[in-house]
Amino acid sequence: FFFIIKLVQLWAMCTFFFKYGLKLFLSKIKPIYAYAIVSMLFGLCYPWHTWGFVLTFIIFGFLLCYLTRKTDSYLPGLILLYSAYIFHAGIPWHGALITFLVVYPISIGVLLSLIYLNILKKKINSRNTPHTLAKTNKYLTINITCIMIFLKITFSFHALTRNIIRQFQKIINKSFNLIIFQGYLSYLLLYNF
Repeated sequence: FFFIIKLVQLWAMCTFFFKYGLKLFLSKIKPIYAYAIVSMLFGLCYPWHTWGFVLTFIIFGFLLCYLTRKTDSYLPGLILLYSAYIFHAGIPWHGALITFLVVYPISIGVLLSLIYLNILKKKINSRNTPHTLAKTNKYLTINITCIMIFLKITFSFHALTRNIIRQFQKIINKSFNLIIFQGYLSYLLLYNF
């Protein structure tokens, strides 16, 4: 399924750029330069559809760098990217029924599993250092916020999509009725006169 393949792809991208690349650059240069380099590489290396996507994800890369540095984990960035992809690709590619009954529940389950495993890992590490527990709580808040934003956008998008589909159906029905009426008039004109 596409949501598992995409998760693996985004995991590879986030691991390469934010888990390893950002840490490498942060150890050698100032944070703002590290953010700029990693964001540019992330935006240019990923196979986006248009230059608008490239520019958007270069800017988005700065946010991912910041989140990675503040939470000391690449998972918030992965969760944001994965949520954005599911939001972007769910309804248009698979239809509302499959999206809401299959894709979103499984995707949200994967996201919650990632969050839970990372929190579990942080709690195990927090036994050694007390300040890590505060980081874990902050990280949990960031992840829950990301999921809530994702769900809010998704349901807003669904309402918007539903309204657009209804308007489109009205236009099609009117057009279809007009075509039938014109066909009937043509039939009357051709065969009765």
